[in-house]
Amino acid sequence: MEQETILSKEDKRKTITKVDRTYRMCPDTVLNLKDDDILTIWNPNVHLVCGFTNDDKSCTINGGDHQIEIYSAKEFNEDFTEYKLKNIVIERINFTGSAVYNIAIEGIKDVPEDTKMKAEVTVRDCHFSVSFIMC
Repeated sequence: MEQETILSKEDKRKTITKVDRTYRMCPDTVLNLKDDDILTIWNPNVHLVCGFTNDDKSCTINGGDHQIEIYSAKEFNEDFTEYKLKNIVIERINFTGSAVYNIAIEGIKDVPEDTKMKAEVTVRDCHFSVSFIMC
């Protein structure tokens, strides 16, 4: 008989931040953002990817004032645990029509002593139209 392990909410959160989590946009998807719509990443090991193969490059994030923000979980909610923002990957996505910026990388508030980086983010094989990255 299998025994079920019950984890507290905090234990589940610690576990989920230690493994890579890939979020895929289906090929040919256009995500149209309104003015204040934003995709926010505040945990490590998050991969936002277009499609399932290296040939899938037809995903688009369009519009909005801002499109993706990467910052401390504590900025979102003071009760959240802050983790080093590492191993964040944004891959094969087209960014268009942002009024202000496509990707803002603010990182964590308190930089750990073992690193000077506030965030470790890879933007790979993306296309930007009439916009920019703000760090």
